[in-house]
Amino acid sequence: MPLRWIPWIVVLTFVVSGSLDAVFWTPEDPLGPTYIPHAIVVGALCFFWCKTHAREAGTELPSGSALLSGLLPPIGVPLYLLRSQGWKRGWLRATKALLVGALALILYEASFRMTTWIVH
Repeated sequence: MPLRWIPWIVVLTFVVSGSLDAVFWTPEDPLGPTYIPHAIVVGALCFFWCKTHAREAGTELPSGSALLSGLLPPIGVPLYLLRSQGWKRGWLRATKALLVGALALILYEASFRMTTWIVH
């Protein structure tokens, strides 16, 4: 799988999760039924992306970066980019990564609302 697809696959998981949460949501489960599985999938994708990016860029993976990217993607991915790419390039790419994350959250909410409107 090409490296550039992984962030868009993460965005797609948010869209799918939003739709499934709208269909299967109950008041007893305020986080939604896909919260835990979705967090695991996003964490695994971020971990995989970090390892693959370092290998394809031919750079040494900063210690702990892949693990932090998998456990806390909003902190780990930008931190990995800053540590591995330097400040100038790292800030630009970290900003892009955070914007992709914001897009994912917006699309989650949009798919949740649209599915709720269609189903209920």
